[in-house]
Amino acid sequence: MRLLAIFLLLEWLVTFSLILDLGPLHLLAMKLVSLAKLNMVAVIVKIFACATLVTFISTLNGIRKILSRTSKVGSPTSADHFIFRTYLLDSFLMGSCLLLLLVIKNIHNQVNQMKSLQLNVESLKKKLLEAKTEYSLLKAEKHAPMEREHAKAQEEIVSLKDLVSALRTKMENLQLESLEKDKVVKTAEANARALQKQSEGFLLEYDRLLEDNENLRSQLACIDRRISHSPSKKYA
Repeated sequence: MRLLAIFLLLEWLVTFSLILDLGPLHLLAMKLVSLAKLNMVAVIVKIFACATLVTFISTLNGIRKILSRTSKVGSPTSADHFIFRTYLLDSFLMGSCLLLLLVIKNIHNQVNQMKSLQLNVESLKKKLLEAKTEYSLLKAEKHAPMEREHAKAQEEIVSLKDLVSALRTKMENLQLESLEKDKVVKTAEANARALQKQSEGFLLEYDRLLEDNENLRSQLACIDRRISHSPSKKYA
C-alpha cells in the first residue's frame, strides 16, 4: 500500500510536470516517460500495469463478495469491515495508478505531437521565408532591367529638362537683347528722323541764304551799274 501511495504520488508529480510545463521538471518528466517507453523498461511497466490491473480486479471481486456476504448476514463483522476498507483503499490506489498511467501516456504522446507540429511549423516558416526571399530575388532580377531603363529614362528626362531650362533662359536673354536692340534701333530711327528734319531745315535755310545771296548780288550789280553810269552823266 505504501508503495502504491508513493507510486501514485510520483505519477501525480509527473502528470503536473507534463501539464504545467515547468521548465526543468517538464524536461525531466518527458525523459522519464520516454525512458519508460524503451524496450526493457516498457516491458517492466507493462508487467506492473498488468499485475496492478489483475490485483485491482481481484480487489473489486473481494469487495463484491464482502458486500454480498454482508447483505446475507445483515450486519458486517469487524474483520469484514476492516477488510472492506483495506480493499476499498487498495482499489482506489490501484485504479488511480492505472488511470494516471493512461493519462501520462496520452499527455506524453500529445506533447510529442505538439513538439513535432511546432518543428513542422518552424520548418514550414523557414521554407516560406526562403521562398519569399527567392521570390524577392527573382522579382528583383526580373525588374532590374526595367528599373535600369527607368533610371536611364529618368536621367534622360532630367537632362532634357536641364537643356530645355537652359534654352529657355537663353531665349529669354535673347528676347531681352532683342528688346534692347529694338529700343536702340527706335532711338536711332528717332535720331535719324530728327537729323533728317534738321537737315531739311538746314537745306531750306541754305536755299533761303542762296536766294538772299542772289538778291544781294543783284542789288550789288544794280548799285554797281548806277555807280558806273553816274560819272559818265556828269562828264557829259
